[in-house]
Amino acid sequence: DVARKIALTHALRRLREGDAAGANPILAAAASGGLPDSCLGDEQPFAVTLARRLAAMNSGMGAVDAAAPGGALWRNAVDGCLLRCCVAGLEVHEEVLRLILAASARMTSDDLRVLVEATLHVTRKSRKVNKRRAKPIVYEYEPIVAKGVVGGRRGQSG
Repeated sequence: DVARKIALTHALRRLREGDAAGANPILAAAASGGLPDSCLGDEQPFAVTLARRLAAMNSGMGAVDAAAPGGALWRNAVDGCLLRCCVAGLEVHEEVLRLILAASARMTSDDLRVLVEATLHVTRKSRKVNKRRAKPIVYEYEPIVAKGVVGGRRGQSG
């Protein structure tokens, strides 16, 4: 548990420094079983940070080719880790969608469609549960309807 957290933190630090080659082996190990499904909830902060870091690496003038969609880093980080981590919480799902939006200029429309459908498929069950748990919308103040009252005053009494 501790070794996994240290390795994932090291991968995030490598990405912060722009060293995709240093982070890729760690993310490959996490994608191939080093990040078990039972621990996805514990690694929610890691997933949020990873999604934000990859979004920054894929947007603007400073876009890094090593982090481009379709590359080894993308496959290990997004397909291997982040898509599975979407079930950990709403914040992870939102950040993954922001990542997809940031990288969408570098993807074909088919790749974009497949990725968005994959996030929706992974989160189907959790979205259904959250929808059932949502509180119904109740209007606290209903309009008062009374006969003979116009603008808060009684009509002219004769």
